[in-house]
Amino acid sequence: MTVEYNNPVTGGPVLPTIGCFAHMLRPGGVTRPQRTNASAILHVVRGRGITIVGDQKLEWETGDVLAIPHWTWVHHENGSATEPAFIFSSTDQPILEAFGIYRHETGNGAAR
Repeated sequence: MTVEYNNPVTGGPVLPTIGCFAHMLRPGGVTRPQRTNASAILHVVRGRGITIVGDQKLEWETGDVLAIPHWTWVHHENGSATEPAFIFSSTDQPILEAFGIYRHETGNGAAR
């Protein structure tokens, strides 16, 4: 589940150039692979798991920070079967949308 933070005055992104999101990965959850031309910084608020970036496996836990480069296939796996994981992300998606060049693709299923 993903929730986007919005500017309460404009209803748009937090800043004209930066978007912020909160993500919850259900216990044992695995996201579908996706790629976008926006770059992102992820901060693990709570939990542990794995993020696959291209062909690289990144293990993470509470307090870790990950950088996700643009146009690279990414998916996340919650490492706990009983506890959700929470990740905060910031991205340059809004500026790409403003210029009409934002792109996003979702894969068919979780890569394993």
